[in-house]
Amino acid sequence: MVIPKAVAGVLATAALVAACAHENAATPTTPGSATTTKASSPAVLPGVPAFLPQPPANRGQLDLIGYLTAPGPDGTTVATVYFRAPAVTAVIPPGMAGPPPCDIAARVTGAGTDHVTVDIDLTFSASSAQANRIMADCWTGEAHNPVVRSYEVGPVPATARLFTGKPAPDTPLPKLMEPPH
Repeated sequence: MVIPKAVAGVLATAALVAACAHENAATPTTPGSATTTKASSPAVLPGVPAFLPQPPANRGQLDLIGYLTAPGPDGTTVATVYFRAPAVTAVIPPGMAGPPPCDIAARVTGAGTDHVTVDIDLTFSASSAQANRIMADCWTGEAHNPVVRSYEVGPVPATARLFTGKPAPDTPLPKLMEPPH
């Protein structure tokens, strides 16, 4: 008979809880002494957390719209890349502290060269039960209320061109005249 892993885990946990409860309720004795067994209060065992944090999961690569370049505060050139992301990106749900569960992870190579490659992934990391409220909305694509977001890359040479790996490696990004709406 094959027992599924989930069932085996539940059975093992139940056996451990029962053994610990029995051990915690026993009264220690010393050799040669008379002992009286009396009922003790129920054993209190450490609880199993209701929620286990999950490592960040990649939800897909976001579509990049294009980029603008402008002088940075120190006189260097900075590129701002625009992309569409779900509206819940960078939102912290009510009752939750810490980093946003739905966020971006940018990958930039060649920032100091004339050939800069930028790819932006959408990530989801459930660090609390409150994060699950937005899990279904943290996906790439048109069905999840996308909004325009930006990511700053810099400094870059004034002559730099930006590329992305989607849909194919070294796909040129359009240089925009103004920020998209």
